[in-house]
Amino acid sequence: MTLTEGQAVKALQTSDKLYAAFSQFTKLPYVTCNGTTFEDEVHIFATEEGVKRFGAELAEQKIAIFGACFVKKAFPNLYSILNSIDITTIVFHDRREVISVGLRKIVKPLDFSGTEPAKRPLLNPTLQLCGLYFAQEVRRPVPADQKTGLKDMEEELISNLKKSSFLVPVVVDKDNPKKLMTPCLKNKDGAFLLPVFTDVLEFAKFAGKNKVGSVKVPFAALPGRLTGQAKMMVVNPMGFNLIFRAENIEKIAKTDH
Repeated sequence: MTLTEGQAVKALQTSDKLYAAFSQFTKLPYVTCNGTTFEDEVHIFATEEGVKRFGAELAEQKIAIFGACFVKKAFPNLYSILNSIDITTIVFHDRREVISVGLRKIVKPLDFSGTEPAKRPLLNPTLQLCGLYFAQEVRRPVPADQKTGLKDMEEELISNLKKSSFLVPVVVDKDNPKKLMTPCLKNKDGAFLLPVFTDVLEFAKFAGKNKVGSVKVPFAALPGRLTGQAKMMVVNPMGFNLIFRAENIEKIAKTDH
């Protein structure tokens, strides 16, 4: 019996558990572009065996994924992630069949039109999406001449970086409650990096249950935040984890993209 769209929608809403293909390079859903419709897709599976087979096939292209298991009560979290990265289509792999389902058949789009602009949560879905495509390809362990479309991906990423704002974490100075400080991260070489975030979901991964606030900063103003020991910036360290030096940020800000 052929799997219908309605049956796929029901499975994506009511199954006890599902498995989403996540990229090892970004720790977020593995994204693909449909060669015919050019829609941005993710792959979700009814079984763990299915996502493992999919991973084995991709491994031949040096693409590393893993199956992230979501139980039914966690489905809203999964679909919120997909909304936040501008996905249009879910490719659902049933036990025997594969069918494409529009994300809007599963969950409504994020809509903050009724919220005052100053109170709307920061989201940069287009930037997130092009950042994922870029990170997936640039980190694929193949020679540079085998990386597909990387220059176009980089140009699109730069264009979206320039027109976006970011959340920069701040904490209260224990010795001076009126002073806000910016927490930094340290890499394996001991260098300090300023963490910045494309959206509230990525910021929440960093903040956890700690008392960390944030300020919204446009891209062009980020070099001014690189003071003291931090000479580099990392965008979404818990996600696609892209690192920029101060001089690179200033160079991007001055480009004509």
